[in-house]
Amino acid sequence: MENPQDRVEIGRRVGAVSAFTVKHSLPMLSSIVVRKGESVPGSAFYELAIELGLLAPGEEKDRFAIGEMKRTWAVKMWPEAPA
Repeated sequence: MENPQDRVEIGRRVGAVSAFTVKHSLPMLSSIVVRKGESVPGSAFYELAIELGLLAPGEEKDRFAIGEMKRTWAVKMWPEAPA
């Protein structure tokens, strides 16, 4: 993860996974991907949540993230991603 381009690519892929899960009426799976040494996701998570219409600008971000984390862990069966 020392290469900045690797972090960009991982972020892109994690974002695509979250867009997929939200499209299927599931929580943002990326909610459980947190920054090293922190307990909440990074800024791109919140930006995507706003883009997907899940988080209103100005809404309490950490409360939203924790709610998504709880919803994510509560899912019993995730859909299979397309190949």
